[in-house]
Amino acid sequence: MKRTIRVGIVQQACTNDLKLNLEKLHRNIASVAQAGAQLVVLQELHNTPYFCHSLPHRVGHFAVRTPCGRIVSQHCRGIRH
Repeated sequence: MKRTIRVGIVQQACTNDLKLNLEKLHRNIASVAQAGAQLVVLQELHNTPYFCHSLPHRVGHFAVRTPCGRIVSQHCRGIRH
């Protein structure tokens, strides 16, 4: 059986303010979900600036040990169809 899935892609600029980044992420996820996305794809390092190629010693505090999907699932609550 053939099935079509609408995909929403979120690409956003991030700052060192994690709370602001997550609020922005939540708005972007809600926006693509409201537009009909059934699957939302986030960028690598979606809640911090991209730092892997430079200065990892200055941004190590961004490392978070978390159960798989906890942060993303927080943004999905309440926007399921």
